[in-house]
Parts: sequence; structure tokens; C-alpha cells
Amino acid sequence: MGNFFESQEPNISGVMMIEACPKIVSEILNSLDDACSEILKTQLQNLFAPAQRIGGVPEQFSIMTYPLPRLTYEQRQLMELVETQSINVDLGSRKVRIDLDDFGQINWLYVSGIPEMYASIEKFMPHG
Repeated sequence: MGNFFESQEPNISGVMMIEACPKIVSEILNSLDDACSEILKTQLQNLFAPAQRIGGVPEQFSIMTYPLPRLTYEQRQLMELVETQSINVDLGSRKVRIDLDDFGQINWLYVSGIPEMYASIEKFMPHG
């Protein structure tokens, strides 16, 4: 099944976003301004989508994601919680909203107008 990826966590499978849709991830990275941290850009390059049903339809969908490696319990204990935030990425008529969790980690993507991204990811997800 192609680049189906077994994550570092037992019994978690899915796909690295850079492998499923490299062109689109590259476009997102290139569209982020200098105000976005290198940490966020690194997270995008290491973004993993665990096996799941994608919410929505090809023209407008959302998907849970997280960067690998994941924060350990010990790392989370040492971190200060931050306000959750969203970063809107405008790719012309196509839009991506990147949601960050209380630790500043990417945890959800909302995508509009990029059906090819949906199709690329969907190939790696369970059916049924």
C-alpha cells in the first residue's frame, strides 16, 4: 500500500503528509511568512496523519495530524501551556487552516479547495 507508515507508537499507522502530498506541503511551507517559527515549519515537514476517516468531502475536509516525534510525557510536564491558535494559509482560491494545541503543536488541518490533497491522503486511510 505505498508509503504506509508505521509510527513510533505501537499499533498506530498512517502516512507522513510530506510523502502523501509533497507538492502541497511544500506550497504551504513556502507560503508561510517569516513570522512563522522554524519550529512550526519543522513540524510541517514531520507531520503525520494517523489512520482515520477523513472528515468532510474532497473540496472541504479536516484531518487530525501531529508532528513526529511526539512530545513525551516528560517534555509535556516541563512545558508551559499556551493559547490554542490557528494559522490561516492562503494559497489563492485554496485555503488551509493549521490548528495548534495547548503545547504549540500542530494537531488539526482544515482544508478547502484542494481535492487532490484529499485524494492523496485518502489512499492511505482505512476504508469501510
